[in-house]
Amino acid sequence: MYALPLAREGYSVHLIDPVPLHVDQAREASALQRDAPLTSAEVGDARRLAWDDDSVEAVLILGPLYHLTSKEDRLQALREAYRVVRPGGVLAAAAISRFASTYDGLLRGFLEDPRFEEIAERDVREGQHRNPTGRP
Repeated sequence: MYALPLAREGYSVHLIDPVPLHVDQAREASALQRDAPLTSAEVGDARRLAWDDDSVEAVLILGPLYHLTSKEDRLQALREAYRVVRPGGVLAAAAISRFASTYDGLLRGFLEDPRFEEIAERDVREGQHRNPTGRP
């Protein structure tokens, strides 16, 4: 999690996460960081941000671009981030390439397993990672 270290550096951090457990964990950790707590931690959706247009200095999208499975949802999250960040502000986003499983499979020899090969082929073809094997 980047929110707590950023708060320790003096930034006013508003954490948004769709998972209530993650928000609860962030709030608990923030309470232990008494000199530099999070400004807020709320359950929310990157596709519908509560802030006004051009109202924040920076937006970090660290999850939605690989957890939202449809292209339209990912684009909506990016549009929302762009909408709320002020002109000249920072928008930083993390994504995972559809080739990540292929690279990992090549590096670690996983592509020798036909089940892994099927997963990697689907990742490339559809852009969504699904592991029906239950194996990491």
